[in-house]
Amino acid sequence: MKDYPRLDKTKSTRARKDLLDYDYLKKLNAEELAFLNQFTDEYYCANFSGDTIHPKELKKDCEKRNNDRNNDLLTVKEITGGVNYNNYPTQLDELLEGSKEAAISREELMEELESSELSLSVLKKLSL
Repeated sequence: MKDYPRLDKTKSTRARKDLLDYDYLKKLNAEELAFLNQFTDEYYCANFSGDTIHPKELKKDCEKRNNDRNNDLLTVKEITGGVNYNNYPTQLDELLEGSKEAAISREELMEELESSELSLSVLKKLSL
């Protein structure tokens, strides 16, 4: 993978690591690896130097996707540590207390969650 840095998850930014899920790399020959490396560089990294695989019409789409991902609050929280699940109940209380518009108590919220299809684990993932 030394010759194909964009295919190496360990050398990718934390915002892109989850996108690079190439479990078939060992089956590809050098030409296919070079193509996939360049494709990844353009599509996920918005790097369009030299000859490109993507047509110019898609360049803005790749750049927008890259910028949106870098500015996404969920991605930023995931990279910076997000929510500490050991302190989740305390953080939930602080969130409810800090909001002037919080019309329900923590108990009411928990009852609402239990009666709905949302589980606490889903809420935890959404709160990242």
